[in-house]
Amino acid sequence: MRLFASCLLVVVATGPARAGGFVDRYCNPLQVLLADPYVLRHEGTYYLYATSDVHNGYFVWTSDDLVHWVHRGYCFRKTETSWGRYHFWAPEVVEKGGVFYLFYSASPSFQIAAAGKAVCVATAESPLGPFVDAAAPLLRLDHDTIDGHCFLDDDGRAYLFFVLELMQAGGNQVYVAPLSADLLSIAATPAFCLKAERPWESAGEWHVNEAPFVVKHEGWYYLLYSGNGFSDPNYAVGYATSRSPLGPWKKYEGNPILSRVPGVSGPGHNALIKSPDGSEWFSVHHTHMWFSSGGRRQLAIDRVRFVPEATGPARLVCDGPTLTPQPLPSGAKPFGRAGSDDFAGTALDRRHWIVFNESPEAWRLERGALVVRPAGDAREHGDAARNVFLQYAPEGDFAATVEVRAATGAFLCLWRDHDHFVRLAVGRDGRSLVVGEDRAGEWREQRTPMARGDRVFLRLVRKGSEVSFSAGRDGKTWTDAGRCKFTDPLPMIGLGVVGGRREPTWDTRFLGFAVTP
Repeated sequence: MRLFASCLLVVVATGPARAGGFVDRYCNPLQVLLADPYVLRHEGTYYLYATSDVHNGYFVWTSDDLVHWVHRGYCFRKTETSWGRYHFWAPEVVEKGGVFYLFYSASPSFQIAAAGKAVCVATAESPLGPFVDAAAPLLRLDHDTIDGHCFLDDDGRAYLFFVLELMQAGGNQVYVAPLSADLLSIAATPAFCLKAERPWESAGEWHVNEAPFVVKHEGWYYLLYSGNGFSDPNYAVGYATSRSPLGPWKKYEGNPILSRVPGVSGPGHNALIKSPDGSEWFSVHHTHMWFSSGGRRQLAIDRVRFVPEATGPARLVCDGPTLTPQPLPSGAKPFGRAGSDDFAGTALDRRHWIVFNESPEAWRLERGALVVRPAGDAREHGDAARNVFLQYAPEGDFAATVEVRAATGAFLCLWRDHDHFVRLAVGRDGRSLVVGEDRAGEWREQRTPMARGDRVFLRLVRKGSEVSFSAGRDGKTWTDAGRCKFTDPLPMIGLGVVGGRREPTWDTRFLGFAVTP
């Protein structure tokens, strides 16, 4: 018996049945794992580029609201003849004359320090790529160069801002050079912009000004930059102003404008972009996934405002970093809350489902099932979970049930982010139920014996802050598996499969998902 019949639900055979209303808020961190984000808006669609596959190239994501992102695969991938072989960092894309230009950093050597890293340019006819090298490298100096940012002024002139890695000879410093009209060569000698001068910009002997991004507002140029080491919890964002893209630049006395708060580590490497209706500015940046290690990062967005001053440039204010629910960017459409789904369509409904840390090659819809191949586990920092399928939970109390075949490792969860979730999983031994809680990276679990079988129904019920878990073989009778507390203000319901990439792989089939008040 299918899940929907056993739960007395009526489901349209051609797709999901919705019951939950809409969500008009978002909460950081967003459900994308990446570093050094940059967003381009083209013809109403947002394109997100970031440090993502550091030894192969770059992925791209798309969105219509800056919050809910869909993985679109590689936009650039190295070839056998590529100059850059490793350390594909900090990509940015601009459009000029119908051509899209990808500015990125890469190295011909696996070694990181003083290994010839350089800013390169690739071009494409679409913001999705594929991008092909056009000037690789674009810029070669006596020291490594990274973090290329192309600023197109309103008079048609173009400038390349970049970071010169001077290491112990002065740290990371920001420079600028005019670009040729075709954006493929440097038109003049680079000029100095910024270096670390204040305590918050350095960590011990690591002096850093990096990640330049320039925006023009009411005749003033604002150069945003990040200071301190990228892996340090005190990584933060400041800005400087000038009347010319070539400087001189004066740093804002109130820097940093975006820095750590309780629960948020290392916000930095940001770019600015306007909301869907153009009335708000947002900072798109990354934060650390774990306070103990800053190498892995995640996406966040926060509002930015230009506050007029009596004299001089307006003051740039960032209303963040935030961890509490915020209104969606102005002009964004509300996102659907959880509803039942029989997975009978040909594509996942992306106005209701969000895929966390997506590996598209490891899941598909097939003959009324969501088929998932295990590709990581949220509580194991090496993979940080891949292919967790999420929907915003209904308001108030509710129950959620899913039918699973080949269920070893399958789970049903309530989710905030990779470091805050509770879940019921079928043990990897196939003989137990595991209720686990991740609280800021601290993992606890309890196990209940279960007879081995290919088919299982997983169920969670939320009443207030209490969540109870149970499982059964027929969708009618249930075995209690445990309970816990979950008080997140904007929770999601999630499905997925626990399993590491080095283990033998199998396909788990989710045959139906039901949500009831």
